[in-house]
Amino acid sequence: MRIEAGLGETDTAATHENIPLALLGLTTGCALVWSSLFTVGSFLYGRPLQGGLLLAVAIVSGGVLVRVINTLWTATPPDTAR
Repeated sequence: MRIEAGLGETDTAATHENIPLALLGLTTGCALVWSSLFTVGSFLYGRPLQGGLLLAVAIVSGGVLVRVINTLWTATPPDTAR
């Protein structure tokens, strides 16, 4: 599709797009938000085991999300000066 748009192989490789990694970031971001919300609710309603498990999910999701963001955002941007 990019070739049909007139983009060459160097242009395609220079964009650093990584859709699977972006989808992983989306999924882990949602897991982080939802598990954080349910963690607070679990602790407020006196369910420490459930709250602890959800807290572990939130911590792992947050770590994965930080790693994904660092990977996606530290890619060198394409050279736009032509």
